[in-house]
Amino acid sequence: MTNLELSRLDHREAYKNVYDIQAPTRVASISGHDAYYGTLRRLIERTVEPGSRILCIGSDIGQYLEWAKPSYGVGVEQSPALVAEAKRLHPEFTFLCQCFEEIVIDEEFDTILVINCVNDFFDVQEVATRLRTNCADHTKVIVVSSFLSG
Repeated sequence: MTNLELSRLDHREAYKNVYDIQAPTRVASISGHDAYYGTLRRLIERTVEPGSRILCIGSDIGQYLEWAKPSYGVGVEQSPALVAEAKRLHPEFTFLCQCFEEIVIDEEFDTILVINCVNDFFDVQEVATRLRTNCADHTKVIVVSSFLSG
């Protein structure tokens, strides 16, 4: 295995470990940051057409899909624990546990949300290339990247 491949595996394992630990307390954590998540919710509600087909990368525990009100929603996370929590809280959506750089979804979407996970990508170009296959001519891609401390 090359050093790059080892780095990629280390990066993926570190992400999984951090978010698997946080998954059981995510609802409380989100509730504890009302100002930030309220702003993010309003942004999603104002920019995403309700009833559309939505792919959410970095879907967390499913709240972004909930706020977007899609007719069909697919969320992707790298943490098995976050995916399990999302499925429990939002059984109306599909949640997949996939490495962001290895996303394989054979569907097109009206909107692709990339929420607070760009810094967790090992290879941004690879993610963008893979997501291109999920875009139609009309697809809107919304990227939100911020740092919330506290």
